[in-house]
Amino acid sequence: MAHLLFGGSNRAGLAAIDSALDLGHHVTFLMTPGMGAFFRDAPAQRTLSRVRIVELATFRDVDLLTQAVARIHAADHVDAALTVFDAVVQPFAEACARCQIRATSARAIALARDKAQCRDRLRQHGIAQLPSRRVATPEQACQFAQEHGFPLILKPNSGLASMLVQRVDSERQIHAYFADLAQAHAHIPEAVQENIELRDSIIVERYVAGDLYSVEAAVTAQGTHCLVLSRRKRDSLNDAIELGSTMPGTTDEAVIQRAYAYVTDILSALGMDRGIFHVELIIGEDAIPHLVEVNPRLMGGTSPSLYNLASGRNVFEDLVHIHLDAPIAEVRAPRHAVASRVIGAARDWVVRDDLPPDWIDGIACEMAYHGIQISQGQTLPRMTHNYHSLGQFQVRAQTPQEADIKADRLLEQISRITGVPLCH
Repeated sequence: MAHLLFGGSNRAGLAAIDSALDLGHHVTFLMTPGMGAFFRDAPAQRTLSRVRIVELATFRDVDLLTQAVARIHAADHVDAALTVFDAVVQPFAEACARCQIRATSARAIALARDKAQCRDRLRQHGIAQLPSRRVATPEQACQFAQEHGFPLILKPNSGLASMLVQRVDSERQIHAYFADLAQAHAHIPEAVQENIELRDSIIVERYVAGDLYSVEAAVTAQGTHCLVLSRRKRDSLNDAIELGSTMPGTTDEAVIQRAYAYVTDILSALGMDRGIFHVELIIGEDAIPHLVEVNPRLMGGTSPSLYNLASGRNVFEDLVHIHLDAPIAEVRAPRHAVASRVIGAARDWVVRDDLPPDWIDGIACEMAYHGIQISQGQTLPRMTHNYHSLGQFQVRAQTPQEADIKADRLLEQISRITGVPLCH
């Protein structure tokens, strides 16, 4: 069996380590002391008890990281290295490349993470996309607006979880965005601040109306296999905030195949060689896909479990096979329609003191999964990004439309039972 090196993880990502262990491989887990906050529960401790843990101070220092990876590799040959943790994916790939360990292409990851360079590469390959530009000042963004009109999207060139992403409809809003940028960045969770670079690194892009979708695509030694097209639910007041997914996102096979072909071309142009990637798209009434961003890692959060609910497929096992250049099972369309909803407060709120601890029991039977953290007297911040999530739930139905209706109804019931105004 193989020796796999995992570079960092969050709580959800431990399922990938469990899959590797269940397949008979042995695992070294490289982590920082700060990641320990993710792994305090008993299931996480059981997983970690089965692996060799190596700690280093930070993933940000690539030289230090390379030294740690090299020592691990010298002591016990590493057959493949992988991570599902967005915050470390780029430096970890670079360290593995320096040590000549099989992993996702570091060059391709760097291109994907840098939105400006990504778009430049796609233009060189003739792949259609929305007009965009990297800007450093509000004046430069206003110049772009004069050339392309409003509305526009402003976002960090490299970012996480829709943080600091905003639609603007006027030059006044552009100036306000830049004026508030440093303060907004300071309020981002400290653990991810370093992954959002602001200096000379804001992207301004033409806004296009339409639904937000994502394609999960596996790039293997045998070729690219698109796993599923998901439709992403967005907040009605701030469409930069994602509130869940529906799989499959549509039953229109022509739309699905057009999106799959577009994503396959994008991943090929970037040079993605192995892994499972999360590519976000806007698809409008014309059914033409427009790139939002390429995430050079597996779908995040509980989306893998949602995909498993829809397809019966363990995507983490696929990820392990792919990194070992082994074939994966034939990819088929999802067998069920499923939907998830992320729970977030629509404004700052304090939960009522008389909320029963078992408040969810009456509706839990309609859910395939739930993990919601709302309790009496709790102080809730207004949800401005997905790190403010209070949890989520998943449902299954016969069609995507029925799954959406069921999920939205349950979301309204949760708001009514708890008294918390929720994003919807």
